[in-house]
Amino acid sequence: MYIGNRYQFKEYDSYLINHENKDSKELILEAATLVFPYVYKEEKTVIFAGKGNNGADGLSLSCLMKKNNQDVCVIFLGDVDSMQDNIKFYLSSAIALGVQVYPAKEIDETLETIIRNQLSSATLVVDAIFGFGFIGSLAEKENKCVTLINDFYQGRVVSIDVPSGLDIDRGVVANNAIIADITVSFVACKLGFLNPAAKKYLGQLTIEKLEVDPTIEDKVGMANYFTDKDAINLINQRDFHEHKYTRGKTLHITGCNQYKGASQLAAKGALTSGVGLVSVCSNFKVLSTINVALPEVISIDEEKIKIAKDINNYKSTLFGSGLGSHKNLKQQLEEILSYNQNTTIIDGDGINCIAQNLELLHAKKGPVILTPHFGEFRRLVPDMQDSTMAAIEFAKEYDVIVILKGANTLITDGHNTYRNSTGNPAMASAGMGDVLAGIVSSFVAQGYGNLNACLLAVYIHGLSGDQLAENSYTVLASSLADYLPIVMKELLNKKNKNDK
Repeated sequence: MYIGNRYQFKEYDSYLINHENKDSKELILEAATLVFPYVYKEEKTVIFAGKGNNGADGLSLSCLMKKNNQDVCVIFLGDVDSMQDNIKFYLSSAIALGVQVYPAKEIDETLETIIRNQLSSATLVVDAIFGFGFIGSLAEKENKCVTLINDFYQGRVVSIDVPSGLDIDRGVVANNAIIADITVSFVACKLGFLNPAAKKYLGQLTIEKLEVDPTIEDKVGMANYFTDKDAINLINQRDFHEHKYTRGKTLHITGCNQYKGASQLAAKGALTSGVGLVSVCSNFKVLSTINVALPEVISIDEEKIKIAKDINNYKSTLFGSGLGSHKNLKQQLEEILSYNQNTTIIDGDGINCIAQNLELLHAKKGPVILTPHFGEFRRLVPDMQDSTMAAIEFAKEYDVIVILKGANTLITDGHNTYRNSTGNPAMASAGMGDVLAGIVSSFVAQGYGNLNACLLAVYIHGLSGDQLAENSYTVLASSLADYLPIVMKELLNKKNKNDK
């Protein structure tokens, strides 16, 4: 399943018109045709049509229903004096076919009475007020119609593409939104639909495909949805003859006096997710703390490590978690990227360092994975308009993998893009990113391959948080790290069961 945000859907429509020679009126008719099977048996339908292309979808649908000898009327919320060509075309077509259209420049007492009367006898309401372009709050007119539909009308409601009033990027409602029984959406799942709070408004969600080139979703940056099935396919069975050296070695250059815990959490995440050996390079205070909490960790004094000589002894190197900012940060990172032929994972303060020295990524010797949250990523791309496209373009330009952390975390190498299906608000606590970075370093060192390591790490990190959140208001990063082996074992058991 593909996932797209508002920007991607706008790009999708533009691509169809500019590259596939699709006429916008033709696309509107195709959308209405896809909705028609959901409504063709209704005895009496009221369609609420807005001023944009979603409203044109509704008007086009009214034409199909009228031709099918159905009783249908339209409450038209657009301005008849300033209509775009598409809406004008389908409004004229509907009127010519004999569809009763009620212009609603404002909802006065007379029109409200008409709407109530129509709703009282209707077996179906079709919501075609706003589509994926909607942002913000419903204006007074639209808000009144939505309230009438939700509170007064007792029958079935079908929303075209999006329940009007629902933000498709975040899955939230500002002041009001249609509560649909069925949402017939197009092309791909809207990002905001993944928000559990959106389910109340969506009802039964179906996604209909247009008859166009199926590769367009990739071309406009829509993401694949990474789910339980994908994780089960990826996770590896442990071999009977394995030992700590075959499970991989990872080096963590992390922690400072102020953020000792970050180093500890990253190391714990790596250990509990199955890597053979974790070496932590830091100062004396950090190492003395971590040695007590995690005796399994190998300590390396930051004054004694020889990057050029030692770095390639590790399958992965994590740099940045809790490092703080000091004058040697850039020099350290530059040296790592210059010599490390294996994978470097850059997190936290390492990302802040990269933001000031993007040329370091062009000079890198080996693969790089970046794990920014939104604020850190904005430092990398200050002028971005859309974070999804910015992450894809950044990954492609610098030949890196970007894990853009947040709700439905984005993972991209610039050519393949994914959205994660796990995680929840209870995980919004300090140290979660450190644990995730540790898991990524672990899976890379275990030989999963960089992109697969990122996908599996983000999924298992989120799934652990989901299971802990079932009985807890807040999930602590340290608790999540402890829980990782349980979740991994559950996935492995499912894999073994499927293989039988």
